[in-house]
Amino acid sequence: MSQEDILKSMNSRLTLPENQTEGTFGQDILGSVAYELDNTIELKVNTLLDRAFALTAYGDDLDRVGEDNDVYRKLEQPAKVLVTITGTPGIAVETNVQIEYADLIFKSIQNAIIPESGSVDVLFECKTGGIVGNIPQGVEFVFVSPVYGLNSAVSKEAGYDGVDREDDDSYRPRILAKIRSEGSSGNAAHYKEWAEEIPGVDKALVVPLEFGNGTVGIHISTPTKQNPSDELLQKVTDNILAKKPIGSTPTVMSVEYIDINIVATLNISSESSAQAVKTQFEEKLDAYLDTTTDTVSYLRMSDLLFDCTGVNDVLSYTMNGSNQSISLTEKQIARKGTVTINA
Repeated sequence: MSQEDILKSMNSRLTLPENQTEGTFGQDILGSVAYELDNTIELKVNTLLDRAFALTAYGDDLDRVGEDNDVYRKLEQPAKVLVTITGTPGIAVETNVQIEYADLIFKSIQNAIIPESGSVDVLFECKTGGIVGNIPQGVEFVFVSPVYGLNSAVSKEAGYDGVDREDDDSYRPRILAKIRSEGSSGNAAHYKEWAEEIPGVDKALVVPLEFGNGTVGIHISTPTKQNPSDELLQKVTDNILAKKPIGSTPTVMSVEYIDINIVATLNISSESSAQAVKTQFEEKLDAYLDTTTDTVSYLRMSDLLFDCTGVNDVLSYTMNGSNQSISLTEKQIARKGTVTINA
């Protein structure tokens, strides 16, 4: 319906002829309303197709497209952390014990008794989902409420398995793979699909017949590019076992990470600094490594360095101590290692 049609429809409801006279206050108001309604209708129609397809939908619209194809967005998951609790021997650490660090509350998910040694390791889970719960090793907690006989709580290891809600850029390729039927009849793409639909899995590399006839090797990585926990490996294994064809033997394990270490000597403008360039370069390096699958290009590092604000010239640089590109096997993923910028 055009703007003129909308105005004509509204005028048909007016009972006094003088209200339909062009240039009157009433007609100015109706004209403005008709204009805005026409724009609103056009906007909705023009965006309707974008909202209905995986390539162009975003947010809740992308969720609807995914759910129509039985592909669901991975939700945030809470981190777990092993905590050393010290206290009086014989005192119980029950599942209602809560500890706090940096405004994050962790709740015990195990029961334990303080032994004669005076300390026990207990598994805690963050009450806030997301990567924020992956706290460092050695963090000192405070008890949310004092517990008789419990004195201190320190993270024995870094937190793990805390992941953020899947963003559109990660969710979209999984939907497209399903729509395009890349995974079918238990092929390699099917195993990749089953592994990557588990929260906490970033990428899955599938190696058919890795351990002989009927075997499938599934190598997974995490969003933080750390080795997956035993719990995550088991979740992926359970999901694949429930969906795989009869007769295959899948083995789920970590990918092999290849650290990419860069040492560069640069000519940097006086308006910038080596630290500022390093921060920029590390972000660009992370983005590049997320997209490469078979080769980490030595020459690409030069482009990334030149692309940093404040870099006048790249005088020299090495990648893992050499000036050669690095080839990745079908089980390897490259990740950022150490970056040293000399000015």
